[in-house]
Amino acid sequence: MIIYNSSNVQKFDIVVDDKTILHKRLMAEDKIICPVVVSEELIFSIGDYILLDGSKYYINRDPALNEISDTEFKYNITFEGEIYSLLNLIFKDSGKTRWEMYGSLDFFIDKILSHYTGWTKGAIKATDAKVISFQSITCREALNKLAVEFNAEYLINGKELTFVTKVENTTGLTFERGVNKGLYTLSKQNVDDGNTVTRIIPTGSKRNITASYGSDTLTIAPIEDTSNYPLIVEKEVEFPDIYPQFAGSVSVVSPDFLTITCPQIDFDLNIQWINGVTAKIVFLDGQLAGNDFEITKPYDSPNTKVTFRAKTVNGQILPSVNWRPQIGDAFTLVDINMPLTYITNAEARLTTAANEWLSYYSKLRIKYKLTFDPRYLRDKTALKLGDIVTVQGDELRILGFSYPLLYPTRLNAEISNYRDEYYEDKLSTELNNTLQLISKANITQRPEILRHLSYDPISKTITADTGIITGGLVTKLN
Repeated sequence: MIIYNSSNVQKFDIVVDDKTILHKRLMAEDKIICPVVVSEELIFSIGDYILLDGSKYYINRDPALNEISDTEFKYNITFEGEIYSLLNLIFKDSGKTRWEMYGSLDFFIDKILSHYTGWTKGAIKATDAKVISFQSITCREALNKLAVEFNAEYLINGKELTFVTKVENTTGLTFERGVNKGLYTLSKQNVDDGNTVTRIIPTGSKRNITASYGSDTLTIAPIEDTSNYPLIVEKEVEFPDIYPQFAGSVSVVSPDFLTITCPQIDFDLNIQWINGVTAKIVFLDGQLAGNDFEITKPYDSPNTKVTFRAKTVNGQILPSVNWRPQIGDAFTLVDINMPLTYITNAEARLTTAANEWLSYYSKLRIKYKLTFDPRYLRDKTALKLGDIVTVQGDELRILGFSYPLLYPTRLNAEISNYRDEYYEDKLSTELNNTLQLISKANITQRPEILRHLSYDPISKTITADTGIITGGLVTKLN
């Protein structure tokens, strides 16, 4: 195995055996563990690397050394794939480590990759834009957060990043245990712990929903899927980012910064006004990102102008010369009665999101660990992460595998219809989002409140030594 230095010059050529193992897992590990014995001491450096199938695997920490004798040196080397480099940098916006912005999945991927050189994008899932907050997390953690926020998965090959709804590829291959059937061993794990749902009652946000709609939240009919589990198990699921929403961008700003023009507005605010409710404009990016302002008067439809009232935030008047709307800033309008076309569009987006959610949670969770017959795999295309294979009548994805570099067909794999990490990433995102709300709240004894947290993802409640916090607000103090 040839090891190169960071200048791409060959440094060592060491002999490895079948204990040098590649370990890969979807959206997780990609590393090679290499225990090797040599006759002389070798000097390794951070940044040394090997090549495997065109991808670089780097030494990112000094190998462990066991000096057995003057002529016997045992090293335990870990070579890590490109995914680990994403742990090195904090995901920043113009140098800021704590920020929020309005954007699509593709937009945020571009920002992540701008931190590095040589990376390219593969297929990227098309998504609506949404406001996402990032609080001093690494680029790798940002990828996991985006996967949860946009209900997607990513795959890294070398320096190419693909981000799709699900990483999967149909192979048509069926494996069974037995002679010439493909498997030496298989073990099935019973991992269903009651999370299967076969009927979802979807709801969206209360925003821009009026009494005439017939419900206080955006609503569609329940959706069922009993193809994998015969019992009806219901769950109401809220999609708070989905509501009848206008999204436009500023084309003209008045000299006093209190009136903007947007030719994309295709309805008359005078007609859509809700009696007794103050309509608001919410800026989604730019210098005023996250701020809402009360609209002070409707506009004339041909001019598509919106005038709003200034406000004071932390002693500072907004907008101002230093913090003002600018051409191209994205914004939305809330607390108005949206036209029917916007409601229909929101219901369609809610239907899509609910179907995606149900397609995941309606399945009984199944996991197998497999040891393949190397001879059976010799004339087969090499299996990859995301490949769908059939075992025991179930079509399942390969989510992780390992094999000796010298013998790629000595494959061990884990196949399943769910990812363990999904639940961990989702919980982490929910917890971080709640803590971000806490940080925005005016909590004078925040260090005491945040001590010894425990989090209940069902009720979205954080319990601490000094109190219980729900949605970022203290609801009970001990």
